Amino acid sequence: MTTRIGPVLLLLLGLLVAPALSAQEAPGWNEEPYAQTLTLRSGFSGDPRVVDVTPGGASANPLNGPGCVGYIGYRPDVVVNYSAGSFDLTFSASSDTDINLVVRAPDGRYYCDDDSGDGLDPMLTVSNPRSGRYAVWVGVYGESGEYVDGVFGISELGNAVSMGDQGGSGQGYTDSGSARTTTPAPVRSSSSTEIPGWNESPYAGSMTLEHGFSGDPRTMDVTPGGAQDNPLTGPGCVGYIGYRPDAVVTYNPSSFDLTFSAASETDINLVVRAPNGRYYCDDDSGDGLNPMLTIDNPSRGQYTVWVGVYAESSQYVDGVMGVSEVGNAVSMSDRGRAGQGYSGSDTARPTPLRVSSTEIPGWDENPYAGSMTLEHGFSGDPRTMNVTPGGAQDNPLTGPGCVGYIGLRPDAVITYDPSSFDLTFSAASTTDINLVVRDPNGRYHCDDDSGEGLNPALTVVNPSRGRYTVWVGVYGESSQYVDGVLGISELGHEVSVSDRN
Repeated sequence: MTTRIGPVLLLLLGLLVAPALSAQEAPGWNEEPYAQTLTLRSGFSGDPRVVDVTPGGASANPLNGPGCVGYIGYRPDVVVNYSAGSFDLTFSASSDTDINLVVRAPDGRYYCDDDSGDGLDPMLTVSNPRSGRYAVWVGVYGESGEYVDGVFGISELGNAVSMGDQGGSGQGYTDSGSARTTTPAPVRSSSSTEIPGWNESPYAGSMTLEHGFSGDPRTMDVTPGGAQDNPLTGPGCVGYIGYRPDAVVTYNPSSFDLTFSAASETDINLVVRAPNGRYYCDDDSGDGLNPMLTIDNPSRGQYTVWVGVYAESSQYVDGVMGVSEVGNAVSMSDRGRAGQGYSGSDTARPTPLRVSSTEIPGWDENPYAGSMTLEHGFSGDPRTMNVTPGGAQDNPLTGPGCVGYIGLRPDAVITYDPSSFDLTFSAASTTDINLVVRDPNGRYHCDDDSGEGLNPALTVVNPSRGRYTVWVGVYGESSQYVDGVLGISELGHEVSVSDRN
């Protein structure tokens, strides 16, 4: 059971003891933590954020008050630098033995707990938390110098960790929490805030997606609106939604986050119920008045989606909803494309990779082979270019098909003006080669052997206007160079060695 505990105000003879008193201040509170430092902003994703810890220590807990028991380390186990909002802050820990928890808040107050979580696990909530540094100790009840395996968690939703969360340190969004404005804080789900009809059949339809799905974003035409006032409270939980959901997405995850977006010509909003029963809301984080939200570390199961309107009850408008693993948002131009994109095996097309520290050096240099400018509906499909696959640079990207060696500069640059066609890149050689494409959004696409034999081929669905940078590499050895040919097609055509001239 979750118990909300007030601070153990350090009192001596009825007076507030200054934090500087060594008898009541935990030694080493301002030292570097043993396990990890987290920097979180209110509304952080990946809730609860978890850190693997080693509860225990040689120091008897110097604090007096309920739950202030056992032995802790000289330095804290975790430090959390937190920018507060309107949520309370819950600290919890779990182990296979009896452990306890001490938290020093930014104002110098200490909070202790022993067994308010599950079994002998500790859990405490700081109401109206301040911004600043929270120092956390996870101790043991038993003996001085005892150390055990454990996990610590921090939550704005009252979520507690369990030993099943161990090994998840660093999961979720690991930046300061301020860089992703599209990830809203999940709204607490309880009997009073569960949306009626969440388990009914959806108005628009259902889709089942496996991680790495093609046709990203996968879209569905919807009719935003409804007569039901959104019963949730929290940022972005506004407007009117339908009694039943608009869409249901059954998803099998891997290492990608999951972005939901919607678009209309009027002000709409978005509600998503995750498989664990948590709700996510957004109003205007997308383009203009369109909603967009990202769920970090998505769970396996059913995502229930409502697309509502901001203005009036029983207003209904045209719209489109999208699901993406690479942060793609839909626009009204995607309406009517529902079900389009690659409809065969989801293993034949690579998933675009996020770009951060994996930007390929030299991507903006002049290409070795040449450049071409293509307008949608171009003739001579596939358009070809002779290339020399290979290079001395180990492919720095990670992901399916991102293998082998590429050049320090790209092999080709394609400037493309799209319409309604997808764009297929392929290459051919008499040896094992691979393909990397950087699209105008800065996303990378890799492939090794999806073409004929050992040849690569990949398709960019709903291609953007702009510069496509292409590397054709070799699988075998650094600085190996071979003859090859590159092709670009709007019709899914692939090149063969006979296309080299």
